[in-house]
Amino acid sequence: MKRVTLLLLLIGLLTGLLPVLGAVSVLRQGQLILMTTRENRDAAVYDKIMYNVREMLYAEAGNLETMSSNAQYYLGQICKDGSWSDLMYTGDVATTHLDRLKTMALAYTDNKSSMYGDAALHVAIVDALAYWYIQEPDHSNWFYDQIAYPQRIGEILILLRNSKERVPAVLESKTISRMEQVGGAPDQRGSPGTGANKMNIAMHWIYRACLTGDKAVLDKGVQQAFHPLALTVGEGLQPDYSYLQHGQQVYIGGYGWDIVNVATRVALYVADTPYGQGDDNFDNLSLFLRQTYLRVIRGQYFMFNAFGRGISRPNGDNQSGFVTLLKRMKVIDKANSIIYDEAMARLNNSQPASYGVPSAHTHFYRADYTLHSKPSYTFELRTVSTRTLRNENGNGENIKGYFLADGATSIAVKGTEYHAIFPTWDWSMIPGTSTRRGTMITPQQWGTTGTTTFVGGVSDTLHGISVYDQDSNDTRAKKAWFFFEEEIVCLGAGIHTTSGTEEVVTTLNQSLLQGDVITSEKKLIRRYSGNNISLTYVDDLDWILHGDIGYVLPDGGRGGLTTKAQTGTWSSINKEGSEDSVTNDVFGLWLNHGVSPSNARYAYIVVPGIRGEAQMKSYAAKGNIEILKNETTIQAVKHKESGVYGFVFHDAATRFTNDTISIAVSDPCLVMIQSLPSGKLKLNIADPTKTLSQLTVKVLWPGLAGIKETTLRLPTTAESAGKSIVTILN
Repeated sequence: MKRVTLLLLLIGLLTGLLPVLGAVSVLRQGQLILMTTRENRDAAVYDKIMYNVREMLYAEAGNLETMSSNAQYYLGQICKDGSWSDLMYTGDVATTHLDRLKTMALAYTDNKSSMYGDAALHVAIVDALAYWYIQEPDHSNWFYDQIAYPQRIGEILILLRNSKERVPAVLESKTISRMEQVGGAPDQRGSPGTGANKMNIAMHWIYRACLTGDKAVLDKGVQQAFHPLALTVGEGLQPDYSYLQHGQQVYIGGYGWDIVNVATRVALYVADTPYGQGDDNFDNLSLFLRQTYLRVIRGQYFMFNAFGRGISRPNGDNQSGFVTLLKRMKVIDKANSIIYDEAMARLNNSQPASYGVPSAHTHFYRADYTLHSKPSYTFELRTVSTRTLRNENGNGENIKGYFLADGATSIAVKGTEYHAIFPTWDWSMIPGTSTRRGTMITPQQWGTTGTTTFVGGVSDTLHGISVYDQDSNDTRAKKAWFFFEEEIVCLGAGIHTTSGTEEVVTTLNQSLLQGDVITSEKKLIRRYSGNNISLTYVDDLDWILHGDIGYVLPDGGRGGLTTKAQTGTWSSINKEGSEDSVTNDVFGLWLNHGVSPSNARYAYIVVPGIRGEAQMKSYAAKGNIEILKNETTIQAVKHKESGVYGFVFHDAATRFTNDTISIAVSDPCLVMIQSLPSGKLKLNIADPTKTLSQLTVKVLWPGLAGIKETTLRLPTTAESAGKSIVTILN
């Protein structure tokens, strides 16, 4: 029997039926057993990952006919030296060469393409790859050399490994070496080695590892690609599931998109390999998506505070393409596939912006950012403290965005309220801000810290309070927001400036004009149409309705309302933007505090999701909101229907008292109080300064027996300071 087995083995080796290299055979009790070597197993892993990469690239390439047609067009336009005459190979344009080359590689290697295996296309691909290598484009922005270029090169080479005719080995080898030389390392120092940047560099390490058969590079690439899914208090995914990049700067969109993109790509690349065992931190990615990322999109569009300097890019707010990433998440995170299906329906416009949106209120205490989302609307707020950074002006983008961190609020029902408005905005009147009208400040290139510490929020997951102690551009103010089910109460006190000749204004909104404007002026209803309205008010405006968003002015006040055509250019906010003029019809609404105000104040209530005049009248008649106090020491609001009270205590040892209640605190803080059906009292409390270890509260309240005093321990770690706590009083 052993002789027969040995003979079969010899025949197999001689005929090639058994591999000589990459396998070891042993005899055990007369049986032939093949033992695959480590090299052979590793090679199978590299091939499997490259197969998965190709399958994803084919699946996400879009319409096959369009891809093939584009490849044929690029073939017809390419020069003999492998360049395209319409490209200058400087700046961002150099990336276009690789994008065209990738399209050609897709068409050449996809057996469903009409250009599959086309000999002329292969020649052009080799020429274009050789031209790129010889040209050696270099960009002043490290991102291109370390992320944009090597990622594209890696994908192109992996596609061409599946081609009828291979790329010349010397050219492939030199191109891969270039990837290694200029592509950086995912664990390098500084911002390139953190968060989304780390993941993007790690991805082309994975490409290079598979192309060269380097297990050490693959091990490191996969480990580094998943590393940023761990929660951190540095740059990256935060304990409150916000996302910070370029220092402590909120970047839920933009770099947050990269986190989702790379993590889902790599997870599917390494599926069905030893690297595909799953990562313990993938739950963090799922929570970031469900609790944060998807909530900052209304319909198809980002809320404008969510995506950093991307606000200055044409169509930068459009998230319809995020459907592709959600399809990947459905494979990875099957337990939440219904949530992803609902989000995709909103993103592709097959369902309205309200579809599947949960009611939730979150103050992201690590980011100085607040998000209030309901099925009928979304409201977001951006502030800044000494612990966080203002919006950056990096690479000549977001040139006018300085005031975005000064209490900017975006209010969306349909999601289209601000789409592409930004080149035509008056950036000195960003919604929610209190600023000197007409005054512009250019942000520093990579962000500026805030100047105050009393900035934060408290939440019970459905309602909340946020505060911003503003001291910016010689304008000071105590700004507070009280978030309820139907409305957001916006208060300002102590508005003060000592310089400048400009009027100080608080902007309620500056959005695209969407239909008629209806007002109640001393109970007289008026309707205004068109883009040529300019109105001034002095304590005679009750409420305004525009674009399904209502605004109530409980204290009246001096203000203005306009509907007009506004013109600007993308180049005015982004140095790479078009210089062509853009015109939008814009709705503007503001309160005027005059020149050099001292201790001015404002109060307005935003009521999103109002469908028509009758509903607005009905809301105004209810009078649900009682402003208890709006001063520099205390700002307080009562919601009559829900019984929720909100208090902002700006000073230590402060007490609020009226005929029925009294509340005193030992230190500046935020307190939200609600009576429970059991007769108990629920208090949600937060320390905006993030410095307190304990807080004493004394409460006199209907239903409680006498004054109740409690001393509460507050979160103090870097991961938890500023987080809301809850206590129950009997």
